Amino acid sequence: MKKAYISVITNKDYYDGLRIMAASLKDTGTKVPLYVVVPKDLNIDFVESVKNCCDGIIAVQDRDFSIPYKDENKTKYWNNTFFKLNIMNLTDFDKIVYIDSDMLVLNNLDSLFEYPGISATTGGKSAHPEYIEFNSGIMVIEPNREEFDRLLECITPAIERKKSMDKGYGDQDVFNEFYKDWHDAPDHNFGEEYNALCAHVDALMKAKGYKNLRQLSVLHYVGPDKIWNNSVWRNLRLIIRYIHEGRIYTAKSWWMYMKRMSKTGVKAS
Repeated sequence: MKKAYISVITNKDYYDGLRIMAASLKDTGTKVPLYVVVPKDLNIDFVESVKNCCDGIIAVQDRDFSIPYKDENKTKYWNNTFFKLNIMNLTDFDKIVYIDSDMLVLNNLDSLFEYPGISATTGGKSAHPEYIEFNSGIMVIEPNREEFDRLLECITPAIERKKSMDKGYGDQDVFNEFYKDWHDAPDHNFGEEYNALCAHVDALMKAKGYKNLRQLSVLHYVGPDKIWNNSVWRNLRLIIRYIHEGRIYTAKSWWMYMKRMSKTGVKAS
């Protein structure tokens, strides 16, 4: 079986996040290669930089799947996430584990390749039991051209559904439209500890009875506020705020990421 870890990047804003994710993944001792999917028209010098933090580049045609709805999106920074839909078409691989660039890998993830596609988990479930859709930040995918075409057919109904709820939309809504019955397939759910949303990590730690963040496998730093794009002082102020709010593990996860930045050679803005 030909397998790989896959991430995507469409602009320089996420480069430092990709570097950190890639370094943390490699530190787990995995022998599975990491490839990064980029648009074919991405700046060549930038692509050369990306090559330094992965095992290979996969360039695909940059089709803007969100064009008809781009200006209406309430969360416009999600428009670029539609590029992620291309991972379903990576048919050179039998199975991939997709990982967002705003993640920090804490433990080896190779066991995820034992799950069928599409497998994922509901990020933030411990804090919000009503959540039933999966988070697309980390997924097990079995690429297939026919399913890729079917996935693209889900774009319009997914977006229309979110618009009817007066909410923004991104790739995650399309994947959930594609696999509507995911919540009824427990064998496709690898558990929230593989996609621990930083904002809700305190609830997860309490639910699991964990005392150390290293008992989790992946921390996910969702949202437009990215640590690597912040100044050191902003990050420290956020940590202090989280402590005052009683969100101790959120504060610790923020500090853990800052330490990882230093180890990887990434400087805060």
